[in-house]
Amino acid sequence: NVYASVKKNIKLFRELHKSGVKVIPGELAWKKKIEEFERLKRESDSAFGIAVGRRKIRDIHIFFDAIVKYFRSRHRVIRRNIRKAQKPLVMRYGNAHSILSRELRKENIKSSREISPNVFNWYEIVIRKLMLGKKVTDFEYKKGFISRLYLDYESKAITESQLHFEFLLSTTLLNRLKEEQI
Repeated sequence: NVYASVKKNIKLFRELHKSGVKVIPGELAWKKKIEEFERLKRESDSAFGIAVGRRKIRDIHIFFDAIVKYFRSRHRVIRRNIRKAQKPLVMRYGNAHSILSRELRKENIKSSREISPNVFNWYEIVIRKLMLGKKVTDFEYKKGFISRLYLDYESKAITESQLHFEFLLSTTLLNRLKEEQI
């Protein structure tokens, strides 16, 4: 079994299917859950729009809280699907979702992982810290927000290599700034 998100890796899925490997979409969900995903995504998009318009730290906090709710909801569905899947299984997901491995271990689901070398941008750093229950400073929230503004993930038609370079560049530049400069 291969466990992954269907939207990504379509080529991989086709190759696996041709070779007879069973593919299970990680975020396979019933209608009610899909509606919840869509609602949470709309809420985070709305919170982002408000934060962009106002540029107040309180609104930036609200935006990150909303996006973390969205990711937590997705992870709950993925973990549920993993618990129900035939074992052993192979999972494939992006580095930004590597927190899933930790969550699975907490549920006594034995897992190992391979992660490619990666530099997380500040947007991902803030989300990861919040999902792990760690404290995020206002300065980190600001860097995360600027990182999200700078990298418009959904509209850029660039390669993964170019995207990683942009992450590295934006993170390096933001790390050089002082809070009063933001």
